[in-house]
Formats: sequence, structure tokens, C-alpha cells
Amino acid sequence: MSTPAVMPMSSNMTTPSPAPAPAVPSAAGLLSMLSEPEAALRKAALTRLSQIVDKQWHEVAQALPDLEALAEDSTESVEVRQLAASVSSRVFFYLEEPRQALRLALESGEGVFDIIEEANSSQKAYVECLVGAAVDAYIAKKRSDMDGDDGTTTGTTTSSTDDDAAAIPIEKLSRVVNAMFERCYGEGNFEHALGLALEAREIEKVSDAFDHCSKTNNQMKLLQVLEFAFDSATALVSSKAFRFQIMQVIAIHLEKLYNDASASASASGSSMPAIQKACAFKLAHAHQILMNAEPVAQILSKLLQGTGGATGNEDNALLGLQLCFDLVESGDQSFVNSVADFLSSGSTSTSTSTSTSAASA
Repeated sequence: MSTPAVMPMSSNMTTPSPAPAPAVPSAAGLLSMLSEPEAALRKAALTRLSQIVDKQWHEVAQALPDLEALAEDSTESVEVRQLAASVSSRVFFYLEEPRQALRLALESGEGVFDIIEEANSSQKAYVECLVGAAVDAYIAKKRSDMDGDDGTTTGTTTSSTDDDAAAIPIEKLSRVVNAMFERCYGEGNFEHALGLALEAREIEKVSDAFDHCSKTNNQMKLLQVLEFAFDSATALVSSKAFRFQIMQVIAIHLEKLYNDASASASASGSSMPAIQKACAFKLAHAHQILMNAEPVAQILSKLLQGTGGATGNEDNALLGLQLCFDLVESGDQSFVNSVADFLSSGSTSTSTSTSTSAASA
């Protein structure tokens, strides 16, 4: 039986090479169509440009004046103007001019921000850039308005970026910023929301952040957020008037948290929880900043009389005495004397007399 012949391999046979990637078409032809008299041709060109601008933005950049003119031309259809604004915005993004990119993106319709919550990989950098620019412009506008209302100035000259921010209506910026607040609340990132509210000097947003955090029914988280706001207000907020407003809101929420923690301790028959102790310290400090001596005296009186919890009265008294010593060490003798006066006039118990002596030391 004969062996089948083996066909020799040809020396000319080679491994097939992979198919080349499809070339991205040049934008030159599409850009030339922008000057066509037919609106349908201009719209078709803009639609195609919006699909390739991420690859050919350097070519499209040469036609930015024409694109911006189309975006502002009231004789064009809304769709054409929005397409032109959208393409221009993408180009400015690649040119690293976020304020211009934001201005044109807002003119291109609200759809550009539909992906704030779920940005895909191809759009994430662009959207984050626009959101960052919107937040910066929003803060600049709010701070400028507040400085104007207070009759004060920051002492800085107006820059071109400030002019860009001033050209964007606050209503459009607010939509973007409000979406960011909602995103922060949804993710439980209340500190981020507070940071934005403090930067923009919006006391309503500060209160909203506390309210949303309260709805989580997580007392420890709320305490952390209140402490973050307290520390940020005392260390970072330069406006005395705004700091005073923040402390008022913080004091309201701290007092509610303090009372809720006290009620929980009384119901369970346990000693004062750590949350209540932390609230007492921060609340006393907040009222001291607000120059409210009477609420501080009430806190001390409850602690020293053992009404801060069902059990553990000794711990409560020790906490009250520690607060007295902290007040004395603060060096604000006038405030200490005011607290001592309220304690003296409000109770004659031994515990209160002890606190008065400590506060007057």
C-alpha cells in the first residue's frame, strides 16, 4: 500500500494579515457643506460631524467661528443651532477650554447632561469636565452676588474666565448643580454636597443636606456630617455672617439629634451613648460661637442633675463638669459669666451649684 503523497508547502504562502482598521473620514468635505444654502445639507453635515468630532476635532477646530455663528443664528432651526453648539462644545473640550465648552453645551440642550448619573466610558471625561466647569461658574456667581449684597469686594480683578461664567445664565447652571446635589444625596455623599453648599454660600443647601442625611435614620452618619460642617465652617468659611447662619442651622440639628439620642437612652435604660456625648460638646461650642449662653446652661443643668439619660448619672455629671472646664479654657470670660448667671438663677440644687462654681473658676 503506497503512502499518500504530501504536497510541499509553497515558499510563497504567507500568514494573512489582519484587515486594516477603517479610516476615519476627513472632516474637510463636511465643513465645506456648512456654507451650503440648503438647510438640509447643513443639518446633515452637522449630524455627521457630531459623530466624528472626537476623532477629527483638530480639523473641526478650524471651523469654530462658522460653527459658533450657526449656533447663534436665529434664522436657523433649533435642531441645527443645537447641533452646531454641541459640536463646538466638543472641540472646546479638546482644546481644554471648559468654560466655553460648558456655555455651548448648555446651548445645545439639556440632553448633554442626561448621563451625569450613568456616564459611559466614552462620555465620562467630557461630562465630568462640564460639570466641574458648571460648579465653578455657579460658585463664582453666588459668591459674587453675596459680596455685592454685603457691599464688600474680594479685591481681585475680573478675569476672562469670570466673564465666561457671567455669560452663562444662573438658571442653566442651577439645573446642573441641582443634579449634582441629587446625585450626592443618592450616593450618600453628604459631605460633598455640604462642601459645594459652603463654597456657594447657600444656607438653604446646607440645611437640605442635613435633612437628607436625617432621612437615612443613621444617627452616627448624621453626627459625622454635622461635625464635618462644624469643622468646615470654623476653619474655612471667611464670611462671619455666613458662618453665623451655618452655626444656627448646625445647632438646630445637633439639638434634635441630642434629644433623640437622649430619648433612645431613656427608653432602653442605658447610659448616655457616645452620640449624645459628642452632640453635647459640639452643641455647647456652637452656642458659644452664637453667644447663646442660656442653651448651654440648660445642657449643663440637665447633665449635672442627671436628666441626660435614665442611668449613668455619674457619667452625665462628669461630662457636664468637663464642659464647664472647656468653657473656662476657651478664655471667653464674658460668656462663662453669662452661663454661670443662668445656672444660678435657674436652679439651686447642689449639682447646679457645683457647675456654677466650675464655670466661675
